[in-house]
Amino acid sequence: MIEAVDENILMAETNSPDLAAQRNRVEASMARTEVTRSEIYPTLSLTNTLGSAYSDLDSEFKADNNALLQLRIPIWDNRTRGYRLMKSEQDALAQKARLQSLRQNIILQVWSSYYTHQTSIERLRAVNDLMASATSSYEVALGRYKEGVGALLDMLSAQSTLMNARAQQVSAQSDWYISFSRLARNTGMLWSDNHEESMKMLDRFPAATIEEKDQ
Repeated sequence: MIEAVDENILMAETNSPDLAAQRNRVEASMARTEVTRSEIYPTLSLTNTLGSAYSDLDSEFKADNNALLQLRIPIWDNRTRGYRLMKSEQDALAQKARLQSLRQNIILQVWSSYYTHQTSIERLRAVNDLMASATSSYEVALGRYKEGVGALLDMLSAQSTLMNARAQQVSAQSDWYISFSRLARNTGMLWSDNHEESMKMLDRFPAATIEEKDQ
């Protein structure tokens, strides 16, 4: 069961557009922090230029190779740059916190909807068993009444039990559809373009087949 929940959580994290957008914000904020940090510390760069030049003295082209080593040391306004770095780092931490919060919400939603759906499956199984028993009892009571060996009250009681079981079955089927739709939404299956992925999710719930729901 834990494995099935983990798979659903992974599916939700993969399919969630909100989570993908927040990951992009985290990456962007971290990139801005690195750029801001690079503006504070000294930088050393090497530029190499390779070309050729024509010599009038020798009447021929000669190779020309120039190398430039440049050291850049920020001096002015370094305190302001430090403040900008602190702000950039805080922004990056805030974006990471939002990402973690969003992930926790997704996990909570998947766990909740998964167990709600499992409960609806168990209830549907129990109600289907009740429906089968009530149908059998009603058929026996009706047959006995038609043969004149059963009481009308027994037949009416069995009929009432059958009607009650049928009402419970309709309610259980409705709960199944609602809980499955909520699980499909929370795992991102509703907005996933991967049909095979959607079918794999259906296969995780073998008790919730179309045949069973239509009984």
